[in-house]
Amino acid sequence: MSTEDHAMLFEIRERIARIEARQVHILDVLTENKNKVMKMEEEAHALKGKIWLISTIVFAFLAAIWEVAKNKFLR
Repeated sequence: MSTEDHAMLFEIRERIARIEARQVHILDVLTENKNKVMKMEEEAHALKGKIWLISTIVFAFLAAIWEVAKNKFLR
């Protein structure tokens, strides 16, 4: 192999190493974002459950008030 061939081979190896480094960085970013999204989904699910519980209690209270008012005024 000539000196040019060695230089070209060295340049190709450097490029491949840079590509691999970028791929590792991209994988790290994607993994970090995946973890953030999973955490947000868990928090949203918990919030949805709390809202469902509160709305059920509020509507049960309103239904009870309606029944009392209906019985009192419609007699």
